[in-house]
Amino acid sequence: NCGQTQTIALGFTPPSEGPHAATLNVTTNASGSPHSIQLNGAGCVANAEISVPASAPISMGQVEQGFRTVRIEPEIVNTGDAQLTFTAAIGGPDAALFGLPDPAGGSVTVAPSSRVFTIDPTTSCGPGPTGSGRTKMVVSFVANDTPRMVDAILTISGHNATNFPAAQTWTFPLSAEIVPPVALDVGLVVDRSGSMNDPLGTRVKMSAAIDSSQLLAELLRPDLDDRVSVVRFNHLPDVVVPMSPVSSTTAPTQNDILQSIQTGIQPADGNTAIAAGALVAADEVQKPRATTPALLKKAIVVLTDGKDNTGFEYPSGSGQWFSVRGGDKLEPLPATGNIGTAAATLPSDIDIYTVGLGNSSDIDSDELESLATQNNFFHVD
Repeated sequence: NCGQTQTIALGFTPPSEGPHAATLNVTTNASGSPHSIQLNGAGCVANAEISVPASAPISMGQVEQGFRTVRIEPEIVNTGDAQLTFTAAIGGPDAALFGLPDPAGGSVTVAPSSRVFTIDPTTSCGPGPTGSGRTKMVVSFVANDTPRMVDAILTISGHNATNFPAAQTWTFPLSAEIVPPVALDVGLVVDRSGSMNDPLGTRVKMSAAIDSSQLLAELLRPDLDDRVSVVRFNHLPDVVVPMSPVSSTTAPTQNDILQSIQTGIQPADGNTAIAAGALVAADEVQKPRATTPALLKKAIVVLTDGKDNTGFEYPSGSGQWFSVRGGDKLEPLPATGNIGTAAATLPSDIDIYTVGLGNSSDIDSDELESLATQNNFFHVD
């Protein structure tokens, strides 16, 4: 009928690789019949191809006893047009101390010693998934042994690529030096202001902050003289976990602390008093120990997405107001006025690390750099 259309389904089954052509003739009662349509296609045979960097040692460097670390290497590339699969496995005398965490996100504390990897091609022969065509492997190390040099071997094998023999393998020597532990007192400071509900990639900033905080607490060494406290802040600070030894058995256990981070930092609301969180965390870190170890590191880690817009009275009732760099700031809610503040000063024996979450326009990099000790500011977007 006039004005209507008709769809003609076509199939293409090439008899061989390379270009193929045909003509579709459509016979109708309209003028100019038959109508010819040129058809072109190309036949392909799907092939996965693998590119592996030259074998080179992967060193974890010096790692204190009880600590964990990771290296993001090597990078494997699929240069073909079909899905590539291969197996990576760690062997050797100290294989149990190394692992292969999931590159998409997984525990670095309980990582398997072998893993099957899949890499989708950038372009596919025929229907099939496509992707970046590459993956960076993650190798983890847990220094759960006496101080010494350790060695293992990372082997890549079991691939389906057509550009190398099926039995081809690639090896990368792994090494680390376990050194004696130094006790650590760390204060974790987490922003819970209203903007932490804003998106960060595929999730919200608060979710990223909680996951990062749990990872830090998970990386601490139970029963090896580490201590941790957790402070949250918006326009006012709160202590979520008072300074506590990291223990596998004594409450609050390491698992208890992880749970407190999961449930105790939210909700996200209010304004942003970064100096408040840092000052309260410093008080926690400075709490005396029953016995002071010969060597002790002190640190504060601040996770924030914002700008320090609210003053903090410290000590409470003193009439002394502080912010990161001083100047006029908002009074803490529910007050609506402004207050003059002085720049906060933190103890010099505490290393300060600051992490800005989100777009550069959302954070004050200069402010966070001034709060951090030298070269300890990081930006995550």
